[in-house]
Amino acid sequence: MSPSSKEQLSILFPAPLPPPSHTPTRVFGISSQSTDVLLKLLKENHEKFHIFFNARGMHNHLSHHLLAIYALGATGKVIEAANGYTGGQQLPAFESPISITEENFFDHLGKGDNYNAYLKYFTQMLSQEKVDFGDILEKYIFSEKFNFDKTRKDAGKPQPEMLNRFLAGLLHPMIHAGYGVEFGLGGILAEGLAQTAVHRDEASVLVPASFFNFEEQISAISHITSALPKLDLQRSPGEGRSEASKYSGHLLSIVARILKDQRLNPAKLNLASGDLVVRFNAVLSQGGEIIREYVDQWDLHLSGDATSDAAILDTKVEEIFWAHVLMYGVGGWSEKVFLADFVNMHLVTSAIFISNLVATLKKSSSKTTLLKAYVALSLAWWVSRGRPGFAISKFYEATGGFNPDDAAHFDIPGPHPTPNEKTLKSGDSSSLSPNPWYNILQTTLVHPNEHLCKLQRALAHADTLYGSRAAGRFAHLKVLSEFEANAGFEGIEKLDGSLFLRSARLTADRLGWMREGQEYHGWDFDGFA
Repeated sequence: MSPSSKEQLSILFPAPLPPPSHTPTRVFGISSQSTDVLLKLLKENHEKFHIFFNARGMHNHLSHHLLAIYALGATGKVIEAANGYTGGQQLPAFESPISITEENFFDHLGKGDNYNAYLKYFTQMLSQEKVDFGDILEKYIFSEKFNFDKTRKDAGKPQPEMLNRFLAGLLHPMIHAGYGVEFGLGGILAEGLAQTAVHRDEASVLVPASFFNFEEQISAISHITSALPKLDLQRSPGEGRSEASKYSGHLLSIVARILKDQRLNPAKLNLASGDLVVRFNAVLSQGGEIIREYVDQWDLHLSGDATSDAAILDTKVEEIFWAHVLMYGVGGWSEKVFLADFVNMHLVTSAIFISNLVATLKKSSSKTTLLKAYVALSLAWWVSRGRPGFAISKFYEATGGFNPDDAAHFDIPGPHPTPNEKTLKSGDSSSLSPNPWYNILQTTLVHPNEHLCKLQRALAHADTLYGSRAAGRFAHLKVLSEFEANAGFEGIEKLDGSLFLRSARLTADRLGWMREGQEYHGWDFDGFA
């Protein structure tokens, strides 16, 4: 790869922006030294490495690793150590056999060898002063032309389907671009967009042309409105609705219905293969239309009023967090063992970027399209893992010692300090973990697995936003028939904000408290089918 100019790199990789209100808080500990180290290494990654680290198309996570631990307050030395570990796995960058222009942009999509060409294209664009990330995303990811272009259709040419590609590869292009948007780094966004361009359009059934056709969207809404009283756009919220119909469009209600749908039974979908991509493709081919029907039931309709719509979008993002952490944390737990599922983990790590991407987009239609498409892909991946159910009561009973209000019993591996007798107590005992998150994040910072820091950061962010939610917040959903005698979704009334800490602790236990002397353990790949 030909090196970018020093001036261009400075524009592409400025000092990370302070976090907006809707993005994760940076943990104290960030310094000028850690920032300098971060930017130096991000620039090296941009110039030296390919976006895939092998011929199978497995993703380069180096920038994710560095940015996640930087945001968690890692020192420059720790960031350098992470770079040495994750950077050693990467594939050197190489020149593409073609060049990309506006005219031939659509002709070379979906081919990994063309990454460098697309990177140059987006690097040149994003190295301009005062470029608007929202405008770039609107054009290249959400416009009709870059998804389903009538001219190409009439000419019999394949459609670009850039939003489909943006969510491909287990959501990695979106995650990568999300880091760029969150930290204000045009170079990272350029990498994410180039990565999007070289991914396959793998889930067309979940991201259909109707997402980009206003007339078809109106027709679909009319159909849903007639089928579900919950979605009657002519009524004010709650007016003329039964108790059940008020809540049928909640994402957790939709998840409960999917759990009971025998058409999505693992045996019915033939999910016996151990290959996660084979399983996912089986879900797309046999259950994709079914999943899209469920996504159409999600109550996601904006009013046109900016203040009201912002509140609606915040509510929908919260629903995503609860659903995804349930899938990973409670879905991964059993009375025998907790399985830190590799796929369901990505549903949590990706959710952290949704608020910022939604806030960056300019059009309401793009915001809702992103949410619908993202949730459709997430549900499909979860179904591909065997759609494990949620034994919430048993989960809470078994993880009672992980409750943040029971910190004295939050025992962690390794040697413990001996508190002075005058320290503040937790009941009759000394509080060795007065804030358990400190223990978890400390060990996370030096764990070599590049996904762990991303997950624990996402769970900590969810805890910051929703940790104060009391039990009973979702009890109203029990009026729905899908929760009646449904062992697959039991105990929803007990769900509270401690879910995020409980899931983080289970993860730390599964992958190993390495700072405290435990051995390394990786993610679980077998699924639950």
